[in-house]
Amino acid sequence: VKDAAVGYLIRVPKRDPILRRTPDSARLAALAAVRAGAARAEVLAVVPVGTARRGVEWQSTEAGG
Repeated sequence: VKDAAVGYLIRVPKRDPILRRTPDSARLAALAAVRAGAARAEVLAVVPVGTARRGVEWQSTEAGG
């Protein structure tokens, strides 16, 4: 999943989601949130599945799809 990921989303309860570009930056942001008092911080990989555009509506990024 790391190869296909374009970013990493950090989810912390009761806070807005954070988007980071590198795994190291995401890890540091999650650890900082926990040190700041959060019970947990989840790091999720953001993988593109398609693009919505005018005229085309939906274009899949999957191979053959």
